[in-house]
Amino acid sequence: MILSSLFSMWLSILLTATPLQPTVYTLSSQSNLAVKGTSTLHDWIMEMESLEGKATFNLDEESNLTVSDLTLTLKTEELKSEHDKMDKIAYEALKSDKYPKITFKASELKTLSKNGNVIKVSGKGQLTIAGVTKTITLNADCKVTDNGQITCTGSKKIKMSDYGIDPPTAMFGTIKTGDDLTIVFSAGFAQIGQ
Repeated sequence: MILSSLFSMWLSILLTATPLQPTVYTLSSQSNLAVKGTSTLHDWIMEMESLEGKATFNLDEESNLTVSDLTLTLKTEELKSEHDKMDKIAYEALKSDKYPKITFKASELKTLSKNGNVIKVSGKGQLTIAGVTKTITLNADCKVTDNGQITCTGSKKIKMSDYGIDPPTAMFGTIKTGDDLTIVFSAGFAQIGQ
């Protein structure tokens, strides 16, 4: 009886002292992304509801969220605006025939702060657009739901010219897009097998 109690106590201490194991997640169908920009005519937006991705997250006992592998992929020609002509011009600028995918690979993710069930994180990684890769830092607000899913939302400003993209023009150059873009994202991750 004493041995059984000691064994149970030792096992309990061992389990609570061991960090939680990293878990592989896949991007859920509720994820979406929007690219917002400006032009001399009006502001514009292109949206995408079909993203692919996976991540290996670890949430420790203190609710610190870390990642050892995160990859997001989107098909360039699945970005859509309300105008087919604008889409065609955007795909040409993004060289979608040669580079059909845009990717982001995180090399590190760390917790900045926690407030209730919201975990503010900062992730550094490589964003590849039109064949050009740049290291960027993304900040996001992440929530861990009761069923273990993780949702991260945020935005990032970039410049087209940083990726070798000439801001598109239309109507013989009378309409010009601005160089600045804002990427707005909501990425939902579910454990594989859920």
